[in-house]
Amino acid sequence: LKQKEEFRCGRCLAFPSDITKGDGEQPTPEHAAIETQVPKESVDFVTLLFVMSAIDPAVHRNVYARLRSCLKPGGVALFRDYGRGDLAQLRFAPGHWLGGDLYVRGDGTLAAFFTVEQLRNDFQK
Repeated sequence: LKQKEEFRCGRCLAFPSDITKGDGEQPTPEHAAIETQVPKESVDFVTLLFVMSAIDPAVHRNVYARLRSCLKPGGVALFRDYGRGDLAQLRFAPGHWLGGDLYVRGDGTLAAFFTVEQLRNDFQK
């Protein structure tokens, strides 16, 4: 990514991070907490493309707060993930349901399903 001309425009920042963890909690020395790389209120938008469904819902609000702190006033979170009632949710076999709208895939990763109201409420808190 960093070798591409589009990246070298100076308007992009890419770094490995465990978005659920802060400074000093990252899994490797190469990882960096978002707070150490992105100044507060410095970005116009954040993108979350099939990110939150793979994260334990117990830490969702913490992640949203971390991301909100990076957004400029009036900034936008662009979210694309699974919606409650998606065919992907309906296809889960018995034994994969963990409760609520949370499932575990065969490989052990999580799959959470969302409603617009839930996202709006959680992200704004």
